[in-house]
Order: sequence, then C-alpha cells, then structure tokens
Amino acid sequence: MQKHFFSCFSPTSVQVIITGLDMKNRRSAVVTNGKGYRLMKIPDSVLQLLTQHGIDEIEEVPFRGLSSSNGELGETYFFINDRELIAVSRLIGHPWELQKLPLAKLEEVNLKVDSPFLYLDLAGSGIPSINVKASILDEDKIRAFLTLLEERCESARTRYQEKRRSQIIQTGDNVSPEQLELTPQRGFFAAVYAMIQSDQDISEEELKLIENMADDPALPLQGLALLQEFGPEELFRKLGTLLNDQQKLCLMANLIEMAMVDGVVHSPEKRMLKLLKEILKLSDEEYEAIFNVLLIKNRRTVFLEEN
Repeated sequence: MQKHFFSCFSPTSVQVIITGLDMKNRRSAVVTNGKGYRLMKIPDSVLQLLTQHGIDEIEEVPFRGLSSSNGELGETYFFINDRELIAVSRLIGHPWELQKLPLAKLEEVNLKVDSPFLYLDLAGSGIPSINVKASILDEDKIRAFLTLLEERCESARTRYQEKRRSQIIQTGDNVSPEQLELTPQRGFFAAVYAMIQSDQDISEEELKLIENMADDPALPLQGLALLQEFGPEELFRKLGTLLNDQQKLCLMANLIEMAMVDGVVHSPEKRMLKLLKEILKLSDEEYEAIFNVLLIKNRRTVFLEEN
C-alpha cells in the first residue's frame, strides 16, 4: 500500500492534465497528452451530465476507472478544476452519477498496486469516499494525477481558509449595536450560518449559496453576529416566537437545502434540523413534505435515465 497524505506533500510545479472537453457542443471529446496520441474518448452521456450540472471549466484526468466510484463493476471518469474533483461513474447497466469532492476537504489518497490492477481511494472531511479500480497500464498517468491533485488541494485549502477568515467577524467591532436587533431577515441568515457550521466545516459551495441568498450583502454578516451573540439554540427559540408560519416553512426549506448542498445530510445537520423542527412546531408531515420535495429537486440524474 502506497499512501499519499496531503499534509506531507512537498510543493511541485508539474502540470500534466490536458483540457479537452467540448462542453458547448456536447460532443465526445478525444483527449491528448500534448504529444499527439489519443488517450480515450469521453461518452456523450458523461458530457451531458457535466453540462446539466453547469460544469464547463474543468480538465480531464487522462485515465478511466474500471469500476464505479464505490468499487463495484462499472466505470469512472475524473475531472478537476481549481475548486473540486469531480467523479462521473456508473454501475454496469445503470445511469451515470456525478459526485463533487471539494479539494479543500480532501484529506487522504491511498494508492494500492496489486497487478494487474491499481486501487485508488479518496477520502476527506464530510465528503463521500471514492474507491476506484484502474489498470496497471495507467500507473504513470495516475501518479501524475496525484502530483497535480496535491498542488490543487494545497491551493484550494489556502483560498478556502482565506475566504472563511473573511466571514468571521467580532461582534461589536464590525457591527454597530443597532444592527444586532433580531429581525426575521437577520434571523434567517443567523440560522443559515448555524446550519453550515454544524458539521464544523464550511465549503465554498455553502458560502456561494449564502451570497446568492442575500439581497443586501450586509445581512449575512449581521446574521453571523447574531449567531455569535445568542448561540444556535437560543437563536432558534427566539425565531420560534418571531417568525410567522410561512416564514418558518421557508426557513426550514432553505436549511434543508443548505444541508444537501454537498450531496450528504450529515448527522450533526440532521440533529440540528430535528431540534429546529421541534422549536418551530412543524409537524412531521410538513417536514417530510419539504425534505422529499428538495430531495427530488436535487436528484437531477433522473433526466439521464433511459426509458
């Protein structure tokens, strides 16, 4: 077993992965390694799935996994950009599925050589693990990919930490006293921040979603200040008496969607949603209806299933 831990990596300047996707025309793309010979052809259905998810600025990793992302019989293609590693995989006879692994959260990559196969395992904090089998003939390509992955992860971690620090403010230093009055709008963003920090990690996707929610860019910071002042549980209890019925339902829907943003609702997020449901006095039927609708909304792979 040859293990690669990103915390032990040394800086490198190797650039080996070649951009080769024609996303606009959705055509199968043949990727070369810069020396003129072909590596592989990407299926149209894989390109369609990437386009459907709004992914167009990526580079292809020039090897194909010989299993699905959980190691079962199938195939997997990898793509990478400055923020995330993307795996598009399927079991034999099943539709393609897409997984995003934020590079800032990727912590460990294990490469096991057991000829004639290689076994590549990727894992991290709060992200689904990926276990892929590949051919020993692709060993050089996979090792080059690990070198590039090291660089991208380090860069993504640095950007992530800088952005996260920029979101942290000290109550009273950057927010005036009148801004700390709890209003429904500020309480909304306070609850959103409580949700995204419930798993003790904040992804770029979550921060971007918050930015898109705010009509007034000051509201998220004001909400964060209120969360710092009250703490999550006291904040929720105040919102239970402050919000009307429609605001409660809207808040719950947004928090559930925030919990689903990385594709997995983690145990701390489930506990927080359960607590908020009880405080807001939402019925089981109301909660399940919201959860199931959002689950359907975010399962876009159904459009690629064959009739």
